[in-house]
Amino acid sequence: VKAKVAAVMCSYNLVNGKQACENSGTVTHDLKGVMGFRGWVMSDWWALKSTKAAMAGTDMDMPGTDHYFSQNFVSGLPQWRLDDMAARVLQGLAQAGTFSSAGCRVGCNCKQELYGTTATGATHRALSRRLAAEGAVLLKNEATALSEKPTLPLAEGQKVALLGAACAAKPVSNPGDWTAADYYVVGGSGRVLSKDVVSVLDGLANHGLQLQSSESDNLEAAKKALLGADVAVLCGGTTTSESFDRKSLALDQEGFLMEALDAARDAGVPSVVVAFAPGAITTPWRHKASAVLLIFLSGEETGHAVADVLLGEGAGPGGRLPVTLPSMEEDAIPPCTSTCEYKEALKGGWHVYDDKSVAFPFGHGLSYTSFEFIASTWIQLSGGHDLYKLVVQVRNTGSRPGVAVPQLYLHFPRNASSEPELRLRGFQKTQPLAPGESCEVTFSLTTRDLSIWDTSSHSWSLVQGKFLAVLGASSRDLKLCGAFGSSTEPMKPCKELPLG
Repeated sequence: VKAKVAAVMCSYNLVNGKQACENSGTVTHDLKGVMGFRGWVMSDWWALKSTKAAMAGTDMDMPGTDHYFSQNFVSGLPQWRLDDMAARVLQGLAQAGTFSSAGCRVGCNCKQELYGTTATGATHRALSRRLAAEGAVLLKNEATALSEKPTLPLAEGQKVALLGAACAAKPVSNPGDWTAADYYVVGGSGRVLSKDVVSVLDGLANHGLQLQSSESDNLEAAKKALLGADVAVLCGGTTTSESFDRKSLALDQEGFLMEALDAARDAGVPSVVVAFAPGAITTPWRHKASAVLLIFLSGEETGHAVADVLLGEGAGPGGRLPVTLPSMEEDAIPPCTSTCEYKEALKGGWHVYDDKSVAFPFGHGLSYTSFEFIASTWIQLSGGHDLYKLVVQVRNTGSRPGVAVPQLYLHFPRNASSEPELRLRGFQKTQPLAPGESCEVTFSLTTRDLSIWDTSSHSWSLVQGKFLAVLGASSRDLKLCGAFGSSTEPMKPCKELPLG
């Protein structure tokens, strides 16, 4: 709403027992009323189930073939509602410059612009590469048996056994199948294809490494490539698309990875797994690997980005997990095929795993260096938007440059018992810090940050009492704890989290 988007889409599911597009409470009262949204609300494709959606606040039926917004029906709407629907759509189009543009009209004459034009240049590719590298998450990086140094970053001159077909994965070969996906892009209506995708094999070339590659998932070929290698890099991935769920959270090459990691161990070669994923994955092979790098679907510059991270270019890995990687798939909420009840209430997302051991927690991500967090006491503010402020000093205590991502979590007072144990209330990514260098980051809390939704008054209610603030490197790597609210305690190292 603050960004003044032109349209919001209502979906297929029920909200408090009402179909989302027919729910006047969320569409008209909350979105258009309380939040002040001035754009139009359009349905997801064939999401409407009746003609009730129009008076509930939905302004556009997509793709319009279900006859719920037929001419006969629309002409029978109250004139004020019809005017509002049309005005919202036209205002959004005008805001986007549709009527003043000399370009094509989507759905009419845009085929060349959409499918026949190469809009990517060197600047775009450089940006894509940087974003992919900065978003990569280093999950694990242990010392090798022959050295006290961690397995990564790789060093110039090393003999690297590059194992697995995914290291040389090809992009989508059938663009006519709109659901087709690969290890670089998601399938479906949001897919963006490129003619110049860089694989990991391509990305690691010309970096002073001696590559011994096996571009298949054949174990015997992998064993040959391991001969004389200093380190092994194994690749695995999985895909996702629109209109159907993933069959499992496993990587496509799970069996090969398990066997090839055993072969690398038997050969005395430390191993690195590079995983391409569209979201959460299971990692039963993680204990066999010396290091694990997770890179989400990152587009045409994926291979170059992986090379940058593996070689420690720039500030090294700086991504953090936006999801939890479960210990096993049975711990996750299974997909459903008929009636889906959201019984987890506020404890959805990463909170599903609050009482379970996990492979890698929400917010986790390693660096090639180490950091120290120092904070004092929360400062109570008055007369402005913010209620409290905490200044944190972050210092690079290691020997390499890197970026830190301190994360602020809150434990609410006892009178807000329905809240999860910890709520993320902010995170800050520092600029690259040289060894010994420090910077300050500030966390501010607003009234909304300290409020919960009151279903009886249909509004946010400020919680009173003692809040526990937790500063962490992840949701489970908790560094500093302190209190504010009804009483204040300085931020000190967390020993045992005093929840409850």
